[in-house]
Amino acid sequence: MVGDAPRFGGDSWRVAGLLLAVFALHIPSLWCPLFLDDYVYLYDVRQVSWPWVGALFTSPALTHTASSMWFAPAGVLPFYRPLGVLLFAFDHAVWGLAPFGYHLTNLLLHLLATWLTYRLARRLFNTDRPALLTAAVFAVHPVHGEALYWVSGRFDLLVCCMVLLTILSYDRWMTTPGRRGLRGVITVLLFLSALACKETALTLPGVMLLLEGTRWRTGGRPARTRAVVRLTCLFACAAAYLAGRMVLFGGLGSMPPPYGLDTSSLLVAVRQLTTNITQYLLDFIFCVQIDATACGERLLAHPGWTLGLLALSLFVLGLTARIAWRDPVFRIGVIWLALFTAPSLMAMAGERNGYLAGAGWALMLVAVYRSLSDRWRARPHMKRRLRAASITLLVFWSAITLVEQGVAWCLTRAGEQSLRQIQALAPAPPAGSHFYVVNMSPLNSVGFRQAIRLRYGREDLEGWGLTISPSLAGDAPDDVCVQDSNTLRIHRPAQAAFFEPFCDRFHRYGAPASTLPAAAERAGMTLMDPPASYEDLHTLTLRMPLDVNDPRLHVFQWDNRDVRPAWLLPDLVVRAGMRRRPRVPCREGCD
Repeated sequence: MVGDAPRFGGDSWRVAGLLLAVFALHIPSLWCPLFLDDYVYLYDVRQVSWPWVGALFTSPALTHTASSMWFAPAGVLPFYRPLGVLLFAFDHAVWGLAPFGYHLTNLLLHLLATWLTYRLARRLFNTDRPALLTAAVFAVHPVHGEALYWVSGRFDLLVCCMVLLTILSYDRWMTTPGRRGLRGVITVLLFLSALACKETALTLPGVMLLLEGTRWRTGGRPARTRAVVRLTCLFACAAAYLAGRMVLFGGLGSMPPPYGLDTSSLLVAVRQLTTNITQYLLDFIFCVQIDATACGERLLAHPGWTLGLLALSLFVLGLTARIAWRDPVFRIGVIWLALFTAPSLMAMAGERNGYLAGAGWALMLVAVYRSLSDRWRARPHMKRRLRAASITLLVFWSAITLVEQGVAWCLTRAGEQSLRQIQALAPAPPAGSHFYVVNMSPLNSVGFRQAIRLRYGREDLEGWGLTISPSLAGDAPDDVCVQDSNTLRIHRPAQAAFFEPFCDRFHRYGAPASTLPAAAERAGMTLMDPPASYEDLHTLTLRMPLDVNDPRLHVFQWDNRDVRPAWLLPDLVVRAGMRRRPRVPCREGCD
């Protein structure tokens, strides 16, 4: 990397103006309610102590208790993110359960990442204007929306900031004489902090190794020797991190499908990898929002469309490479985009996972802009058109970002509304109450038990989803009836068997049907007549820990029958809702 540190002057004021505009663009996200995983992390940080902090650095960030569904198998997810959880603890100490403060922290982290992207681009382009444009592209691209409006997306915001700080510190370590020992220590500490934010940072040494290749061709033997020493430090940190994971968790861990990559066969793994690559490229290039439950499932079901869209995306990438490949910044952007997206391909596609890679995409696009601008230096009318097209694209991305924030508000509001309705239906539940939901909304399928305890401020309450709705749009909901004094029978209509839709498969994490009885016991229930397989399963019979007429037993049903697919988002807020489920004997209400 080349270039001097930016000076405070006209362009510094432009950067400040950009940050102010980005803040204004994302103001609507400050009013999104808490959602899904947010309650899990807030419940974990409700009581902070020094022993808790010590345990935080030797424990996974999530376990099976995050799922609200009784059939989730025991185990942990391979997430190690102690610094992100500590930030949750800080926000909880300041804001309690008020969502505004958590979203404000996310927005401030996004502004910091934008400024650091400007600093990195300034070092690479060696001039202010392309650096400012790079920061603008990074700041407003719609791929970054999910990381902001979902509080739990802060892990991606944090790791992006820490990776950018590590690279900037590494560059000073390489290029600035004096105090190199101190700069080396700072760089190593920043990299270790990035690893404690999210696992994505593990690819950073590989990124730096490839980026150093350009320096090796021009820096001579002393520069190569310094680079080898410094890269060895980064790789040693990565090795120490992996060793720590081996000791604490037995390795990096694997995420079962559909959360993780399905490796049951080579063909299945290739299909899922192709689908994931296609989703990320579509989001970066065409702003088609990544959605594993919609876009991902459709692409898996239609391989022809997947290959066609992948070919179109690769054509666009090839076109940009043809224009700007000679620009070293473009090649740096390609390396950045590829290596920081690679870890996300091993898991279920999620838009927030592309946040860190977005800095590389911004570098690539601005390198293309600079190459075209240089090519059309003698054609001022073409340069004016290029500038107008760039401004139009930024405005278009900003408009998409606003639309995405509206979508996010509807989804998070629908999940929040279900919790409020339960509180309205059971304002003062007796001690030891159990809350059960039939046809659970997917928007409450994670963190429901934690949300119930936090919102009531009581540790004696239990909450579980008995079944999960196959979709958000209106379907015939699962039906429940009373078989005897403490047994419920749940029936699903013929169009969808239990554990086959995506949401069901997500929460059972690839576990076989033989694990269901043990899962029911962990939730305090007994599964009657356990099935031998998931195939064509339409009836579940569960013996509850309380009598069905016990006032401590609360059975609710999420009713989405009136939610129209064409009006999905407003209908989720207006037409869907939580209802108390009447205790109907099976002879009248089931099958």
